[in-house]
Amino acid sequence: MITELYVPHADLIPFMKSAADLLRNRAIPVIYGTMRLIRKDDESFLSWANQDYACIIFNLHTKHSETELTHAADTFRALIELALAHQGSYFLTYHRWAERSQIKAGLADGSILLVDVREPHEFAAGHIPGSVSMPLSSFDPDAIPHAAGKQTVFSCAAGVRSLRALEFAQSAGLDLDAHYTGGFKDWLVSGEPVAS
Repeated sequence: MITELYVPHADLIPFMKSAADLLRNRAIPVIYGTMRLIRKDDESFLSWANQDYACIIFNLHTKHSETELTHAADTFRALIELALAHQGSYFLTYHRWAERSQIKAGLADGSILLVDVREPHEFAAGHIPGSVSMPLSSFDPDAIPHAAGKQTVFSCAAGVRSLRALEFAQSAGLDLDAHYTGGFKDWLVSGEPVAS
């Protein structure tokens, strides 16, 4: 299983030391890792590259049992939190496990597009600020907004309909595979701001 993380160049060495400690302590075998440097982009093609970043990819060996998958998911979340702590970000294409703090950070830095697939009356009653409404009942994958440099993340009430939206998008040939596992209910009960 793979994760893709971004940290500013100046944070690369401290991040890698912390990541090595985290992976060693969790006894997660790393199959391979890749690193590439990304330069600040002053044009619109990579609008998210507002400074020099290092992109770090970890491919972790994961046995496909429920226990091992849970352990891998927890480790991926911890690596994402580590990247965020080093003023970095993440890319969710490789796995689906986004949590509230990661959604919050992605909305704040503009790196994600949060697509709420709840019905219009649910969205009108309250939604995550910055999310866009695309109800599952009339979901059209071709209508998903494509914002340069943003990762599309689906959200619903509690993570069920967002998985269906992923299936629809993937069936239409879109390379999307990320959703907010807790959904709006997690956001609301955590006391986060709500728009209406």
